[in-house]
Amino acid sequence: METKDLTYISILIDSLKKKIEVLERLRDDTLKQEELLSRDELDFDAFNKTIDSKEKSLARLNELDDGFLEIYEKVAPLIKKDRESYENEITYMKELVRRVTDYSTTLTALEERNKIKLSIHLNRGKQRIKDYKQSSKTVAAYYKNIANKRTPEGSTFYDRKK
Repeated sequence: METKDLTYISILIDSLKKKIEVLERLRDDTLKQEELLSRDELDFDAFNKTIDSKEKSLARLNELDDGFLEIYEKVAPLIKKDRESYENEITYMKELVRRVTDYSTTLTALEERNKIKLSIHLNRGKQRIKDYKQSSKTVAAYYKNIANKRTPEGSTFYDRKK
């Protein structure tokens, strides 16, 4: 077991720990979105802030994945060759990977629920817009009808019996 190999393994473990931290932030942001989507009126500003935060977290997660894979490719042959020497580290990394997988599964389920709730909010918004357009058309038709019924003298309510 070489010091350089242990350094690489240590970096892999740190990368997995950081990945868990980022996944926890993603979970928290997703739970915040779920809370916002559970309200009758959606606070779009707050919702957009969670989206921005999640985008940053996802970018960081991709960086961690790329770095992990790069180092893993260097150290994998050494670990496979001398598995017994790294048994504790391998066991610990397996536990961290299991936690990463658990977070990923949880996030997928939360995202699916939020997608449904967001769809409901968007459909409500579409319905409000449709109702507004319909009432605007009705009002415009009413005023047009009133305008067409006016007498030549000007007023609709002019009394001609004088």
